[in-house]
Amino acid sequence: LKVTKNDEATYQQMLNEILAEQQSLQQAFNQLLSQIKNPGNEVEVKRGDVIGIQGRSGQVTGEHLHFGVYRYTEQDFLNGKYSLCYSHLNPASYLNLGSLGWPLSADFSSIPSLADFNANDDAYCASGLCQVYGETKYAKLYPWVYGNLCPNLYGFHNGIDMNGPSGTAIYAAEDGVAYTVRLGDAGGNGVFIFHANGLMTLYWHLR
Repeated sequence: LKVTKNDEATYQQMLNEILAEQQSLQQAFNQLLSQIKNPGNEVEVKRGDVIGIQGRSGQVTGEHLHFGVYRYTEQDFLNGKYSLCYSHLNPASYLNLGSLGWPLSADFSSIPSLADFNANDDAYCASGLCQVYGETKYAKLYPWVYGNLCPNLYGFHNGIDMNGPSGTAIYAAEDGVAYTVRLGDAGGNGVFIFHANGLMTLYWHLR
């Protein structure tokens, strides 16, 4: 109600934008599969390599990076065992321990606990960290944002949203094989990297 001011037209517009965003991400997963099936699209990257620039492609209100970590391999995609909705992991578990590098230069040095973030989300967002993994206040306030396409994500945010100044470089979190998916400014642009440890990292909303 705070956002829509109880206006049905505004609510429907927001809902349509959210559905379009989720459908774009699922389309990105499908396009990734197509690239995996056709060798020559992949690029070897090293931890810390620049792989893109922070942007606002897709249905977003401002520039930021959506960073996700999944337990997927290229073979999982070839076997049809992949989905936007499942096998996602908490990126904080890897970033805070240093097993994955930071995907952008940030004013914060670690990802807080969910409880700490929910208690101080405005302050964290001001520093460039606007969503963490889990049942954030925003995800619970607007559960349909994530739950329309993925019922198991109802009220749950399956990645980390962070941002730096406009034009901030995005870095590979670890060595791996990278695929670039471009659906355009409206659909969204991003990079998927498969790592030797069985993880896949997602970098979304790039220019």
